[in-house]
Amino acid sequence: MYQKENERLQTEVQLMKQELEAAEKAAMSSGKKQAQIGELMQRIKELEEKHSSFEDETSELREQNELLEFRILELEDDSDKVSKWHLRPRITRKPVWETTRA
Repeated sequence: MYQKENERLQTEVQLMKQELEAAEKAAMSSGKKQAQIGELMQRIKELEEKHSSFEDETSELREQNELLEFRILELEDDSDKVSKWHLRPRITRKPVWETTRA
């Protein structure tokens, strides 16, 4: 009688150990999942900060690009003016001292 009770208790202890191991694994898995979620949240935050930084940099580069395009247009306009000045017909006159001597 004590032997059967002992066997039953040993079987019950064995089942409890298995349940405990399963619960520990589940807890560790849950803890790992929480750690992974925390890591992913941190990574998301870092990526959002980088994204914001890239947007700021892109905005600055667009502004610089617009200023450079405007400067190019100004230079082209100046170049056209200089070209027209060089191509205009020149009036040749005699110097004033030559006209008064004759």
